[in-house]
Formats: sequence, C-alpha cells, structure tokens
Amino acid sequence: MARPANTQSLVSTSLSNSKTNVEIVSQAPVMEERSSYGFFQTTTSQTLAPTTVEEVIAILKMAHRDGRKVTLCGSNMSLDTQSLGTDISMTLAAFDYIDVDRERKTVTAGVGAKWGDVVDTVRAHNLFPQVVISTRKVSVGGSISANSLSRWACVRGREGTHVESFLMVVADGRVLRCSREQHADLFYSVIGGFGTLGVVLEVTHRLQTISLDTCVESVATKEPRLGNLSEDLLPTDPEEARYMILSLSKKGLRKMSFRSRQGEHKKVKPIWLYKHVDWTRLVAETLAHIWMWLAHAVWTFSYFFHPRENKTYVSELVPYTFFTDGNVAARGMMKRMKMKFRMIEQTYIIPVASGKAEAFIERLVEMCKARGVKPMLFDVMYLPEDEPFLLSSTRGLAGFAVNIAFEGLEGQKLEETKEMFRILTTLCKEWGGRVHLVKNVFADPADLHEMYGESLATWQELKQVYDPQNTLGSGYLERIFDLNKKEDTLQA
Repeated sequence: MARPANTQSLVSTSLSNSKTNVEIVSQAPVMEERSSYGFFQTTTSQTLAPTTVEEVIAILKMAHRDGRKVTLCGSNMSLDTQSLGTDISMTLAAFDYIDVDRERKTVTAGVGAKWGDVVDTVRAHNLFPQVVISTRKVSVGGSISANSLSRWACVRGREGTHVESFLMVVADGRVLRCSREQHADLFYSVIGGFGTLGVVLEVTHRLQTISLDTCVESVATKEPRLGNLSEDLLPTDPEEARYMILSLSKKGLRKMSFRSRQGEHKKVKPIWLYKHVDWTRLVAETLAHIWMWLAHAVWTFSYFFHPRENKTYVSELVPYTFFTDGNVAARGMMKRMKMKFRMIEQTYIIPVASGKAEAFIERLVEMCKARGVKPMLFDVMYLPEDEPFLLSSTRGLAGFAVNIAFEGLEGQKLEETKEMFRILTTLCKEWGGRVHLVKNVFADPADLHEMYGESLATWQELKQVYDPQNTLGSGYLERIFDLNKKEDTLQA
C-alpha cells in the first residue's frame, strides 16, 4: 500500500462526515481463532481488514452504534491477551507503507508494516532504528502499543523515546496527529497503551546513521554467582549495551554478562544466538521446545564452551537485532503442525535505588528450587527512567528488568508457578517496583493498583474522554487490574 497522499487533510475528518456505505462493514463475517504467543489463551472473533482510513472510521461507527468491541491485532504475538478479541478483531495489515526521510533521519511507516521490512528499507539509506523489537515479524502498530525495548534500551531507552509522532483515529472518528507538542495526552497514553484509546495508522520514528559494514562486537564474562548487578549492568558508556543471561544448576546460579557495541568490520564471527536463522537453527529451536532438558543443556554448553569468556565476537547488525527470530520461526512451525508448547513469561522492574535486585533474584531462585521448576529463559538488563508514558513500567523509574519464562508446565506445576509469580509481584511492589505489563501478568490486582495507581487513574480518565463507550481494546487491562470490581468497591 502506498502512503495516502491526503494524510494531512484527514486531520479534520470526523465521524459525522465519514463514508457510511463502506462495503467492509457489511461483508460476510470471517471468524478466526487466535492464540497468544505462549499458546495459553485462545479466542475466536470476527476479523475485519480495512484498507483505507474511511473504512477504519466506518468500522468504529458501526461498533459504536451496535455496542460492539473492537480489538486491534497485528502479528498475533502478544504474550497475554493484549491483542486477543472476542468480538471484532481489526487488522491493519494493508497499512504497510514505508517512507524514509533521509535528510531528517526519520521513517514513517504504516502500522501494518513489519519491522523486518522497515529495517531492510532504512538500512539501504545507511539508517537504522535506535531501538527496535527483537523479531522482524512484529508490526509497527504492535510494537508501539507495547512501547517495546531492545538490547540497546539500557542506554537509549525504550521505543517511545524515539517516536516523533503518529497519526491515529479516535473512537468518535476524528483523525489526529499526536506528538509531544500536539495532543500530548494521547501521545503519552497511546504509546504502550495496548490499543485502548484509538486506532494508530502510521508512526514516525527517529533513526541513527550507520554504514553497510556496521556490525556488533560482543564480549562475554562468566561467573558461578550473581555478584553485583550494578557493576555488571549499569552503563558507563552511551555506546555500550549491557545485559545478562542466568541459568540454574544444581549448585546454584550461573551468570553470563555481555557487553556489546557497534563497529565496522568486514569479518564476521557471531555468537550462536546472533546467527542468521537457517534450517539448523530452526531444528535446534524446535527440539529445544519439545525436550526441555535440551534447552537447559544448550545454556550449560554456552556457559562452558560458547561464547568463550573475554573473546570478542562480531555479529551482523540485522541478525543481532532480530535475535528471537529463531524462536518465532520454531513456534510458528509448531503451530502449523498443531503442536502448542505453552509458555508463561513475566518481567519485574526492581528499582536500582532500592538496592534489592540481587535479593529479589535470590528469592526467585529459592522459589523455583522449592517448586522443582527450571526457567527456559532467565535474563536481566538495566532500563533507564522512561518518559511519562502512562503505562510504562519504567515511568519515572530506573530499574533492573528481571525476566523469567517457563515452558511445558502443566497441572499442579503450572498453578504453583502462577502463584510464585503473584508472590514475586507482591515482593516487587514492596520494594517500589512494577510488573512489566507487556508480558504475562499473574498478580493480585491490588498490587498492580499500587504500582500504577496515579497513571492508571489518568488512563481511565482519558478512556472516558476519548472512548467513553469502551469500543476499543481487548479487556486485558480491565482483567489484570480488575477494574469493574475496583469500581464497585469504590462505589460501595
């Protein structure tokens, strides 16, 4: 789809003068089943796929008139129900245009464009995103709704920091250009707002300059203990990304700390995690999902043999950026084969100022051992204080993001792990932290209200202003915060 020539003129469009005879509204229902990325939640909904702004407006008008619920869905890669609807699912895949402004170092992309295509397009102009989500399969709309992060977030912040503006349709049909200067209330609530306040059509991101030879140098250090997170992860160089992978052994924790920076190289020798996805990587990723012991064996092998400690590895920029593509491809193949290996993943932000990050991780490890569960993924990185995006887990808070994922859990083990997540959420709250809303959320709603109280209240006020009939959203925020019950309690 080419970028509409009349984008700017649409700002004054309103629901009252939009087209009402758009065929898409009256088309025969197409019912589709969608699952979360971890396969824990599945819903069925009517799919509508508008190709013009007028069609988007007409769908909103129909939903408003008939009291229906519209959920925005992109690549179906949400870890929870953030993009899973039960009534109407609107996909904006047709809005896939990509425009590069080389002089201003920006890219404007329709929300249906995939990040892999955006990166390929801007790289041809010696440009690259500052922060981009870790798989090329996610859409621009999906990542802005989550205010995504990357390996570089520790020094560059999250995605929203590099968004210049976006164009959106609010529930009453108005088309608005939002930025830090225009409609700032929407700008700071829609980024990371999970598609609850309007339909974003296109986003303009600021870019960095690179060369075609730009690669990423990475060096790993290893220790059989946790140590001091501040020494390992707090940035001392604005050009150096730091992150940590942890694994559990019978003796305790094993730590691999990484430092990466961009450089120009002709010769590439990557760490296995940052190689191109080929059939060998796909087979390995698939088998690791089928046999969890193999996944743990891979991390053990990595700790002892590859990458070598203090050796510099050079990875190509694109595979380094999209390092989860192997996992995405494997899970996609398994889904086509009707093999659904369920995964739950939760992330906690522990404030640096609390000095409690190490204690939190130690408590987490103790609880895993007590329950006899072993995480498939366990990593930590530093996130700086975010701009005032309402539902950002790092809004006004610099902290260590502790991420833990389990796969293959069923029955009692699964329920015990969910309860562990809830207990850890309470501990995170007591130490001034927040649960990251982009992953799964197993938590006491009262804890979440304490974590997000003021910003959640502001989001609810904006919801009443811009979508009073609650036409947009999946009900995800209402569920995890138990908003209906909370409102009843307040009224009582």
